[in-house]
Amino acid sequence: QQPYTFEDANGDGIITASEIHVADSAVFVGYANPRWEVVYVPGFDLFNKQLRIQGLFDHKSGYYQLNGTERIRCESRLNCDGLVDPNAPLWKQARVVALRETPSRTQWGFIEKATFVRLREVSASYELPAAWARSFRATRASFTIAARNLWKGTGFSGIDPEANYFEGATGIVSNFQTAPPPTYWIFRLNVGF
Repeated sequence: QQPYTFEDANGDGIITASEIHVADSAVFVGYANPRWEVVYVPGFDLFNKQLRIQGLFDHKSGYYQLNGTERIRCESRLNCDGLVDPNAPLWKQARVVALRETPSRTQWGFIEKATFVRLREVSASYELPAAWARSFRATRASFTIAARNLWKGTGFSGIDPEANYFEGATGIVSNFQTAPPPTYWIFRLNVGF
């Protein structure tokens, strides 16, 4: 993509095509898949190890994603912040103007860092009393309740950096009107014989 720079030269708070300079050549923006992934799994036991509380934090960084949903809203549907809100931040205005009103029609402003931290899972497992397990001829039993995809922290302006329109394609990542990973609950009974 061809990068651009912008400056509100007249100080009116509105970016126009004359206030954007698009580079002559395309440059490599960055990788489409995470270069770094870190998982942190804290946990602790209570009540003489009968109850286990555990979490899972997931961090991915070092990659970029096309915010295709916002791009299409700005380019053809004409209903994005950078186009219709006169108080939109200058960077949002600039990416719309660079896409719609410059000869290069660069998508540079819609390719964003997709770094995030997500609370991927929180769970609680309770070891049931041995008498309960024996009542159905088991040696042990536990009950687990878990919730997944509870929170995310990101600077990505799209729906979610993990929402990918090209789910099955390798190396192609686009957040184009795609649902984020859902939040859901799991209830599980574990039995050992």
